[in-house]
Amino acid sequence: MKKITAIIALYLLLSCNQNHYKDIEFGNTLIENQTLSENRKLYEAVKKTVKLDSNGLAELINLNCGGAAGCYDLGAVITQIISKIGERDFLKMTKKLDSKQKLHLKSLIEVGLEYGPINTEMNFEKVWPKLYKELNK
Repeated sequence: MKKITAIIALYLLLSCNQNHYKDIEFGNTLIENQTLSENRKLYEAVKKTVKLDSNGLAELINLNCGGAAGCYDLGAVITQIISKIGERDFLKMTKKLDSKQKLHLKSLIEVGLEYGPINTEMNFEKVWPKLYKELNK
């Protein structure tokens, strides 16, 4: 009986969606609409991006956020990453993105600033002017 209980507990632990990576919160709407596989992709993409891996940023931008509030949550995740690693390091990663990815990233950052935990009194251009300029080329 103990083995069955342990197996069930382990299964439940492994099948739970992650709601954060370190101090970066993912947002309820985003994670509630994800499969375990999608959640793991989000977690790994955030982890790579925080470690300054531009492939992680591309993966993050290309994730299916489910539309509406889920995309606001993804935007909030991205703004938290920028705040954590700094505009300069984040900007370096954007250089490898194509124009379509940059446009999508810009949209995610804008909604992330508006609805996320970062100072919503500021607009994108004022918060990260160099990044804003790069994404508007």
